[in-house]
Amino acid sequence: MKKLIFPLVSFLILFPTMIVLFALMAKGGAFASFEGFAADKDGNIYIGRGAEIEVYDENRELIRSIHITAGELGKGYGFTILEGNKIFVDTGVTYDILDLDGNMLKRIDYSESDYFPFITVMKNQTKFIAADGSEYHMINNFGKVNIVRIKDGEATIAYSSPGGDTAIAVAFVVCIILIGATAAYCVLNGRKLLGFKDYERGNEQNA
Repeated sequence: MKKLIFPLVSFLILFPTMIVLFALMAKGGAFASFEGFAADKDGNIYIGRGAEIEVYDENRELIRSIHITAGELGKGYGFTILEGNKIFVDTGVTYDILDLDGNMLKRIDYSESDYFPFITVMKNQTKFIAADGSEYHMINNFGKVNIVRIKDGEATIAYSSPGGDTAIAVAFVVCIILIGATAAYCVLNGRKLLGFKDYERGNEQNA
C-alpha cells in the first residue's frame, strides 16, 4: 500500500489546485480563452472575457467594460463590431445590437431572424478586418495572447494578455495533463500498486 502514497498525494494536490484555478477563471480573475475580439473605428480593441466585453485603447489601457448577461449566466456568446460603430452580440437566444458604450439599440429573437447562429464563428475567429481596412490577428503562444494590428503595412501589438492570465492558463493545462498521466499510471500499474504481484510471488515461493 505504500506504493499508493505517491499517486494519492499527487491527486490530493492536483485536484484542489485545478479547482482553484478553474474558480479564478470562472469568476473573472483570469481566462484561458476569450469570447471573441474585434476593433472599432477608433482602433480600440474589444475583448470578450466572461460576462464583460473589455475595451482597450491604443495604449492598451482598459477604458470601459460592457456587461453581457449571457456571460453572467455562464452561457456562451459571440460578438463582433459592425461598421466600426455597433456591437453585434449573439447571446444564444437573441441577436443584440449595442452602441459602443453598451447601450441596447435593437434586439432580435432567433425566431424572428433569418440569420444563423454566429456564436462559434465569432468566439473562435483569429482575424478581424476593421472598418478602416486595418487587419487584426489574434496569436496564442502557449497561453500568451497577443492581438497584432496591421495598418498601412506596419504591424504593431494592439493588445497583450496579462501575465497572470497566461500563468493561470498554463498551470491549469499542466494540472490536467498531470492528472491524466497519474490516472493512466494507476490503471497500468494497479495490481502492482495494490501489492497483488508480491502476494502472488509469496504464494509461489510457499508452494
